[in-house]
Parts: sequence; structure tokens; C-alpha cells
Amino acid sequence: NFSRDLGPKEQIHTGVSYHGNRTIFPDVPLPYFTYVNHTRSDLTYEVGLPSSRVTWQPCDQVAIALRYDLPNNVTGSVAYTVSDALSIFAEYERRLSAFHEHDAMRDHQRLFYRLSAINTGVSYHHELADVRFGVGYAFNQEFSRGFDARDTDGIADLSDEVLFFFSVAVTF
Repeated sequence: NFSRDLGPKEQIHTGVSYHGNRTIFPDVPLPYFTYVNHTRSDLTYEVGLPSSRVTWQPCDQVAIALRYDLPNNVTGSVAYTVSDALSIFAEYERRLSAFHEHDAMRDHQRLFYRLSAINTGVSYHHELADVRFGVGYAFNQEFSRGFDARDTDGIADLSDEVLFFFSVAVTF
């Protein structure tokens, strides 16, 4: 990774990334590039490949974020800050994840899971951990198999269902 400040509120990040379970071109190290701009106190944006993100904070309590990761993942969220540690959020997510399958790797196959979901919940922020829990609705779920996302064979379509979630992200 190489980073350079272009000014007090602008940066460029560039480098090469390799991830064997990436959804596209998993066997090739890929370059990435991101331009980050914080020139407005209420707006931050990162434009690049493979990821771009925009965060807008129209007032102190509300934050709106949109993220796109090429070629398949999109997340949009709205959060309302109740206190320094507590916020309420709603989000839409469309995600494709790839997983290594030990027995299938002889054929260079990966397992893919596709999901679209609408979620709402509560987030608690602490200096050591972030805790999120809530309820949502999962739809357009599918398992497939293939080398990468450009050519997969369907395995199973899952039914649309209500989902409950609880997550803890620890920082150290």
C-alpha cells in the first residue's frame, strides 16, 4: 500500500491486493486506487477501484452512507445517533461472498453465497468493541459454485425470510 497526502484533507491510496477468495479474479493480484476527500465537514467521499464510498452527515445526529465494491456489493445505511455510544440504523445490503471449498479446490471451484437484505437495529459503540443487533428481511438468497462470479452454477435458492442478527467487532 502506498499513501500520499495531497493536502490537509485529501489523500491517495494505491497498491496491489491479493485475496484467494475474492469473487472475481481470485487468482490474480489486482491493483487498487482510492482518492479520499474530507474537505467538507459534513461530507466525505472515497472514489476508486474496486471500492467507493460516500458519507454525508446533514446534521450532528444523522449520517447517510453508501458503499460500492466492484463488482457485486452495495451497502446503503442511515443512522441516527442517540448518544455518544448508542445509535439506531437502517440499511440495505446486496452482497456476494466467496468461500474456499477444500475438496472442490482441485477443480478450482469456490462456493458463492448471494444475499440481499434490509435491516434495522441498534449499535452500541465502545472504545474496545462495537455491538450491533436487530431484525431484518433477507431475500434473493442463492448458493452457487464456480471459479469466480463471472461463471457460476446454481446449487440452491433459499426462501425469503425474516432474520435476526447480533454481532460484536472487537478492536485491540
